[in-house]
Amino acid sequence: MLSFSSHPLTVGAITDAKALAGNFGTESADLVELRLDALGSGQAVIDFAQRHHGQIPLLITARTPEEGGANQLAFEKRLELLQILLPYAAAVDVEVAQAEAYSDFLGEARANDTKVVLSSHDFVGFDHVATLERLSLAQSAGADVAKAAVTLRDPVDLTLFESLVAGLGEVPFSLMGMGAYGPISRILAAQHGSLLNYGFLGDEPTAPGQWPARLLKEVIANTPAIAVKN
Repeated sequence: MLSFSSHPLTVGAITDAKALAGNFGTESADLVELRLDALGSGQAVIDFAQRHHGQIPLLITARTPEEGGANQLAFEKRLELLQILLPYAAAVDVEVAQAEAYSDFLGEARANDTKVVLSSHDFVGFDHVATLERLSLAQSAGADVAKAAVTLRDPVDLTLFESLVAGLGEVPFSLMGMGAYGPISRILAAQHGSLLNYGFLGDEPTAPGQWPARLLKEVIANTPAIAVKN
């Protein structure tokens, strides 16, 4: 069973179907995220899940169109994809705005000891207050990890972003920036205790500002943590 601790983990995200031919171990990432809205649930995806099951934890996601999902999939289709891959998943990620709609599925996931990540994504900008509210909503909805991805447009946004992550304390969170300031924001977040830190596996980033997962893991491992202030 997957266990989240205070140690930051690297997630290697896959949206590129070509990457499914690879074999990824913990030297590449601590978890592998399968973006099912982009990949579907065909035989290549099933083969990948079976091949890696028990070797590296799998995180399954079927993103909504409103929060960056591929292929404009309806809720029913996203739910179907998640249900097909659930037997292989150590964790699932659904948008906090969809948590009520997914309540039965999330109950099934929890019954199988599958961790639940509740997330939000802002591809336009970064509202400090709104981001904190969405993280709090995810936590109150029972998330094992409350996750938010935001777009950082300038150094002021980056400064406010670091202020936010520094103030979250021991709340189980995953926070990351996208865009030009995304790469540095992901290291800052990991230093301040972000549990899940996303890079990409294969040739295709899944969001602007991502690191290659293996490199991100190496950098995080060699970057000292910043002590949590109570």
